Formats: sequence, C-alpha cells, structure tokens
Amino acid sequence: MGFLDLFRPAKALQLVNEHERTAARFAVDSTSVPASFFGLDSYSDPVAVAGRVSRRVALQVPAIKRGLALTAGVAGRTPLLQFDGGGVVPSRLLSQPERGIPRSVTMTRTFTDLMLDGVAWWLVTAYDWQNRPAEVIRLDPWSVSLKENGEVFYTLDGNSGSVNRWTEDVQLIRFDSPEEPILVAGARAIRTLLLLDQAAENAAEGVPPQDYFEPDGDTDPFPDTDTETSEEQVSDFLAMWATARKTRRTAYIPASLKYATTTAFSPEQLQLIESRQHAITEIARLFGVDTEELGVSTTSRTYFNAYDRRKNYVDFTLATLLAAVEDRLSMNDVTTSVRYVRADLDALLRSDPAARMTIATQGLTGKVFTQEEARTFFDPQLPEVASEDAAIAEATDPADQTPTAPQEATA
Repeated sequence: MGFLDLFRPAKALQLVNEHERTAARFAVDSTSVPASFFGLDSYSDPVAVAGRVSRRVALQVPAIKRGLALTAGVAGRTPLLQFDGGGVVPSRLLSQPERGIPRSVTMTRTFTDLMLDGVAWWLVTAYDWQNRPAEVIRLDPWSVSLKENGEVFYTLDGNSGSVNRWTEDVQLIRFDSPEEPILVAGARAIRTLLLLDQAAENAAEGVPPQDYFEPDGDTDPFPDTDTETSEEQVSDFLAMWATARKTRRTAYIPASLKYATTTAFSPEQLQLIESRQHAITEIARLFGVDTEELGVSTTSRTYFNAYDRRKNYVDFTLATLLAAVEDRLSMNDVTTSVRYVRADLDALLRSDPAARMTIATQGLTGKVFTQEEARTFFDPQLPEVASEDAAIAEATDPADQTPTAPQEATA
C-alpha cells in the first residue's frame, strides 16, 4: 500500500485490487518468451550470451571495416590458379567469375560473406564444354534459404519488390567457413565498441558540467507559481547566470542556493581512449591481425622483418580462409577430378627484392634455375628476353648489311 492509498475509500481500494487481479497482463518472463529468442541458452546463465549483430550495424565500426580490408580484401586480390599434373590450366571461372564485375571484387565480397556470415553462395549461370561452372553470380547470404526437403531458393531484388526463385542444388555453389562468423563470435566486442563510441560522442556534444547549484536548506528555491513552473524558473536563472559571467567577473549567489564545482575531466577521459583501444584490440583478435594495423600501438613486440611478418600473417590468418575456398573450388562439381585450385601467394610474400634477387642468382649459378625461371622467380611480370641471335638481328641496321649475290640456277 502506497502513501496515497491511505486517503482512498476502502471500496475504491477493493475495486482497484480486483481490476489489477483480472486485467490482462503482457509480461516478458521465462514462461512467456523462450531464452533462445534473445540469443541465450537459458535465463540462468551467469554471463548472458550476446545475440548476433547485423551486418549493417557491424560495418558502422571502423575497426570492423579495417579488419575486413586486411583479411577479405587481401584474400580477394590473391590470384587463384587451377592445376593438373602438367602445371597451370587456364580457367574461365577463376579469371572472372561474374560477367561485367572484376575478379577481385567478386572474390573480396565472397570472402567478406565467409567472415561475417560464415557462408557464401554462387549461382551458376553458364557451363563450359566439360559441364563445369564457367560463370556465376554472387548471392547475398541473407537471400538464400534451405528447406528441410532439400529445396533451395534465392531472392531476386527488383525495383518494386522481390520474388523467391526456386532452384536445384546443382545450380548453387556453397562456401562454408571453418570458423564461427564474426557477427556471432564478435557480437559482444562489436556492441561494446559501439557503446563506447556513443559515450564518447555524447561527451563531445555535451561535456559534463564543471559547476552546479543545489538548494541551501530544505526549502525549494524554485517553487511552482501561477506564471511559471519550477523547470522554467531554473532555466531562466541559469540563462541569467551564463549571461552575467560573460559580462562581468563578480558573481552573486542567492541565499537559497549553494554553488559547487566538480573535478574537471581531461580530454582523454571524455573520449574513453583506453577503453576504446581495448575494445579495438578485441576486434583485432577476432580477425587475427596485428593491433597496430587497427591503429592501436604496442610498446613491446618481438622483432620481425617485413618478410617474416607477411609469412606469419599468411600462415596464421589467411591460410584458413583461403583453404576453405581452395578446397570448395577443387571439388568435383566445380573442377574435374584430376584438377585442383590453389592460391598464388608469391605476390603476398614478394616483399624483399634483395633476398629474391640473391635466391634467383644463386639458383642460376647452381644450375637449379634456367635464365627464364630465375627471372620469373624474381618477378613474373618481367618481359621475356629475346635470344642472342634475335637480339643481334634486331640491333643490326638492314642498310648496313651487304647483299649476297644470287646463286645461279642449276640445270
């Protein structure tokens, strides 16, 4: 029973209680809503599991955008080659999967789908003479759905809406990530960083007050009147105080008010620098990249040269992501059983020209490489060297050559 209930008649109080007992209630508790609705295993978990984050929300975090550029972006521009027993075999699908879209764009979007959603989809639109995929269309992960009976459909977006199109499994290539998607595994870290960014934005828009007023005693200095409410009187007083401080140094404080000051906050405290850097470090761990790549400096680290850092990055960050796509494109429904797909990592590891020149020279001296193989090892983009005879012939001016006498015909 509350304070106001003391002044209510007993009959009225009885009616109120009867109404509260019989009125319909819309409660949110463990009996009405299952824990799985909120992404939780149970309501009794000591630490609640954060639900999945949407892609639109995640991409608002600059650290997520940078992490994708360092992983999916690098993997997307890495060439994919098709091999058989005799070496590299040209592939129309690997050179340009989607018509009218650069290969790097298609592959970067595919790797992004794998990292964020854990799955990526290609729709086959053309086949080669071996009845293997030659052209595809990348589909958004959210647009593809699987039914229990094995049927598959994807969404065609149009100007006035969308329609579901049913298709057979053989028309779709599904890529699966061996790791948990970022939008699930990093849900808590992403939300934490968003909250810290929002707190820093609030601090930038309205800095905590450096001083304030409070009543000097039990009497309210701004009681409601017939003309103004207490909130209006407080607003008018603060406006006059601010105006007076701009025009004169001496201040007057009414007897009913007490003036107090607060401890000033530094810009670092207002921007939550340390907390935000810790949250960005967690994002870096999600992607498996160096925290310095996301703008968080570290004072202690083991020294690595450029080649060692890149090799470590390829072996422990990109390898799993690339292997998922390599193995899927090597399956029999995409390539023949005698062929397989591998990523060309030479471009990623070609960071020390001096070391590569030394290896190429030693290989040529030890007759491990031919001249053309040594040039290709150093840089595959170097033009071919003409043979010595062709070079002499090209350097000789035809006008300087002595014409030979025609031979007599024999009977």
